[in-house]
Amino acid sequence: MILSGQEIKKHIGREIIIEPYDESRVNPNSYNLSLARELLVYENDVLDMKTPNATKKLIIPEEGLLLKPCL
Repeated sequence: MILSGQEIKKHIGREIIIEPYDESRVNPNSYNLSLARELLVYENDVLDMKTPNATKKLIIPEEGLLLKPCL
């Protein structure tokens, strides 16, 4: 579902939770996100929502990180 900027603002704090939220990042049909220096990624490709899924912490190096799609 694609929401307009107005719809994002309308639902923020209820159906949409963004922390920290910055209204200046709301665009006409999106919200600009940024990454922290650390990412928490799942260790397995298949997730079971009935049980805790193993994760690992990934530190983004100074030169950056290329996020590749999982094909």
